[in-house]
Amino acid sequence: MMAHQTTPCRHTRRTNKPHSLSQTTPLIFPTPNRNAALSNFTPPLRLYFIVPGLIALAGSGYLLWEGQQFRASALSAEGTVIELIRSTDRDGDTVLLPNVRYTNEAGKERTFVLRDNRSIFGYATGQEVPVLYNEAGTDERLDSLTSRWGIPGIIGLMGLIFTTVGVKMGSRAKTDTKPE
Repeated sequence: MMAHQTTPCRHTRRTNKPHSLSQTTPLIFPTPNRNAALSNFTPPLRLYFIVPGLIALAGSGYLLWEGQQFRASALSAEGTVIELIRSTDRDGDTVLLPNVRYTNEAGKERTFVLRDNRSIFGYATGQEVPVLYNEAGTDERLDSLTSRWGIPGIIGLMGLIFTTVGVKMGSRAKTDTKPE
Protein backbone atom coordinates (compact mmCIF):
# COMPACT_ATOMS: atom_id res chain seq x y z
CA MET A 1 0.00 0.00 0.00
CA MET A 2 1.27 3.43 -0.92
CA ALA A 3 1.43 6.14 1.76
CA HIS A 4 -0.12 9.54 1.10
CA GLN A 5 2.33 12.42 0.95
CA THR A 6 1.47 15.88 2.14
CA THR A 7 1.68 18.55 -0.54
CA PRO A 8 1.22 22.06 0.79
CA CYS A 9 -0.99 24.44 -1.13
CA ARG A 10 -0.18 28.07 -1.49
CA HIS A 11 -2.73 29.28 1.06
CA THR A 12 -2.74 26.43 3.53
CA ARG A 13 -0.78 25.41 6.56
CA ARG A 14 1.29 22.25 6.46
CA THR A 15 -0.20 19.28 8.21
CA ASN A 16 0.88 15.69 8.51
CA LYS A 17 -2.49 14.54 7.26
CA PRO A 18 -3.18 13.57 3.65
CA HIS A 19 -4.10 16.48 1.41
CA SER A 20 -7.70 17.16 0.77
CA LEU A 21 -9.73 20.34 0.52
CA SER A 22 -11.68 19.54 3.65
CA GLN A 23 -8.52 19.37 5.77
CA THR A 24 -6.87 22.68 4.86
CA THR A 25 -6.59 25.62 7.22
CA PRO A 26 -6.51 29.03 5.52
CA LEU A 27 -3.69 31.40 6.49
CA ILE A 28 -5.75 34.55 6.06
CA PHE A 29 -8.95 34.81 8.06
CA PRO A 30 -11.67 37.16 6.85
CA THR A 31 -12.27 40.06 9.21
CA PRO A 32 -15.68 41.63 9.67
CA ASN A 33 -14.13 44.89 10.89
CA ARG A 34 -13.28 47.10 7.88
CA ASN A 35 -10.73 49.17 9.89
CA ALA A 36 -8.89 46.02 10.91
CA ALA A 37 -8.65 44.95 7.27
CA LEU A 38 -7.31 48.36 6.25
CA SER A 39 -4.78 48.36 9.07
CA ASN A 40 -2.97 45.50 7.34
CA PHE A 41 -1.94 48.07 4.72
CA THR A 42 -0.89 50.77 7.21
CA PRO A 43 2.72 49.69 7.89
CA PRO A 44 3.91 50.28 4.31
CA LEU A 45 2.05 53.62 4.18
CA ARG A 46 3.52 54.79 7.48
CA LEU A 47 7.00 53.93 6.23
CA TYR A 48 6.54 56.66 3.61
CA PHE A 49 6.53 59.08 6.54
CA ILE A 50 8.96 57.44 8.97
CA VAL A 51 11.83 56.78 6.54
CA PRO A 52 11.97 60.29 5.00
CA GLY A 53 11.53 61.74 8.48
CA LEU A 54 14.50 59.82 9.83
CA ILE A 55 16.57 60.74 6.76
CA ALA A 56 15.72 64.42 7.29
CA LEU A 57 16.63 64.19 10.98
CA ALA A 58 19.95 62.55 10.08
CA GLY A 59 20.60 65.22 7.43
CA SER A 60 19.84 67.96 9.90
CA GLY A 61 22.18 66.39 12.42
CA TYR A 62 24.92 66.15 9.79
CA LEU A 63 24.54 69.82 8.83
CA LEU A 64 24.75 70.85 12.49
CA TRP A 65 27.83 68.64 13.02
CA GLU A 66 29.54 69.90 9.84
CA GLY A 67 28.89 73.52 10.81
CA GLN A 68 30.26 72.91 14.29
CA GLN A 69 33.39 71.24 12.86
CA PHE A 70 33.94 74.23 10.57
CA ARG A 71 33.44 76.76 13.36
CA ALA A 72 35.88 74.87 15.60
CA SER A 73 38.72 75.24 13.08
CA ALA A 74 37.73 78.49 11.35
CA LEU A 75 39.31 81.89 11.81
CA SER A 76 37.07 84.89 12.34
CA ALA A 77 37.15 88.41 11.00
CA GLU A 78 34.86 91.40 10.69
CA GLY A 79 33.61 91.97 7.15
CA THR A 80 31.59 94.56 5.30
CA VAL A 81 28.86 94.02 2.71
CA ILE A 82 30.21 96.09 -0.20
CA GLU A 83 27.32 95.41 -2.60
CA LEU A 84 24.29 93.25 -3.19
CA ILE A 85 24.54 91.30 -6.42
CA ARG A 86 21.29 90.53 -8.24
CA SER A 87 21.17 86.87 -9.22
CA THR A 88 18.63 84.29 -10.37
CA ASP A 89 18.09 81.06 -8.44
CA ARG A 90 17.08 77.65 -9.84
CA ASP A 91 13.38 78.58 -9.78
CA GLY A 92 13.96 81.75 -11.79
CA ASP A 93 13.42 84.04 -8.80
CA THR A 94 15.64 87.08 -8.34
CA VAL A 95 17.74 87.08 -5.18
CA LEU A 96 20.26 89.55 -3.79
CA LEU A 97 23.56 87.94 -2.81
CA PRO A 98 25.87 89.89 -0.50
CA ASN A 99 29.39 90.56 -1.73
CA VAL A 100 31.50 90.69 1.45
CA ARG A 101 35.00 92.15 1.96
CA TYR A 102 37.16 91.22 4.93
CA THR A 103 40.82 91.24 5.93
CA ASN A 104 42.27 87.85 6.86
CA GLU A 105 44.78 87.15 9.63
CA ALA A 106 47.74 87.69 7.28
CA GLY A 107 46.46 91.21 6.45
CA LYS A 108 45.31 90.33 2.94
CA GLU A 109 41.99 91.83 1.86
CA ARG A 110 39.59 89.24 0.42
CA THR A 111 36.10 89.36 -1.02
CA PHE A 112 33.54 86.65 -1.58
CA VAL A 113 29.96 86.42 -2.77
CA LEU A 114 27.75 84.44 -0.45
CA ARG A 115 26.17 81.88 -2.77
CA ASP A 116 24.97 79.73 0.10
CA ASN A 117 21.27 80.46 0.57
CA ARG A 118 21.50 79.75 4.30
CA SER A 119 22.00 83.32 5.37
CA ILE A 120 21.27 85.78 2.58
CA PHE A 121 18.31 87.46 4.24
CA GLY A 122 18.40 91.00 5.53
CA TYR A 123 21.80 92.33 4.51
CA ALA A 124 22.40 95.89 3.34
CA THR A 125 25.32 97.58 1.61
CA GLY A 126 27.80 98.91 4.19
CA GLN A 127 26.62 96.54 6.93
CA GLU A 128 29.29 95.04 9.20
CA VAL A 129 29.05 91.22 9.35
CA PRO A 130 31.04 88.53 11.17
CA VAL A 131 32.93 86.25 8.78
CA LEU A 132 34.34 82.78 9.35
CA TYR A 133 36.97 81.40 6.96
CA ASN A 134 39.49 78.59 6.80
CA GLU A 135 43.23 79.28 6.54
CA ALA A 136 43.38 78.32 2.86
CA GLY A 137 40.57 80.77 2.09
CA THR A 138 38.57 78.11 0.25
CA ASP A 139 35.56 78.19 2.58
CA GLU A 140 34.13 81.51 3.69
CA ARG A 141 30.83 81.94 5.51
CA LEU A 142 28.92 84.56 7.40
CA ASP A 143 28.60 83.80 11.09
CA SER A 144 24.95 84.43 11.86
CA LEU A 145 22.10 82.76 13.66
CA THR A 146 20.36 81.84 10.40
CA SER A 147 23.51 80.32 8.90
CA ARG A 148 24.00 78.18 12.01
CA TRP A 149 20.42 77.10 12.67
CA GLY A 150 18.26 78.09 9.68
CA ILE A 151 18.51 75.21 7.20
CA PRO A 152 19.33 72.50 9.78
CA GLY A 153 16.42 73.70 11.92
CA ILE A 154 13.92 73.66 9.06
CA ILE A 155 15.04 70.22 7.86
CA GLY A 156 15.03 68.88 11.43
CA LEU A 157 11.53 70.23 12.08
CA MET A 158 10.23 68.63 8.88
CA GLY A 159 11.90 65.34 9.83
CA LEU A 160 10.37 65.47 13.29
CA ILE A 161 6.90 66.12 11.88
CA PHE A 162 7.17 63.33 9.30
CA THR A 163 8.49 60.82 11.84
CA THR A 164 5.79 61.74 14.37
CA VAL A 165 3.01 61.39 11.76
CA GLY A 166 4.37 57.98 10.72
CA VAL A 167 4.58 56.73 14.30
CA LYS A 168 1.08 58.04 15.08
CA MET A 169 -0.27 56.24 12.00
CA GLY A 170 1.17 53.01 13.34
CA SER A 171 -0.18 53.50 16.86
CA ARG A 172 -3.62 54.42 15.50
CA ALA A 173 -3.68 51.24 13.40
CA LYS A 174 -2.86 49.17 16.49
CA THR A 175 -5.64 50.75 18.57
CA ASP A 176 -8.19 50.28 15.75
CA THR A 177 -7.53 46.53 15.61
CA LYS A 178 -7.91 45.84 19.34
CA PRO A 179 -11.00 43.72 20.14
CA GLU A 180 -13.75 45.49 22.05
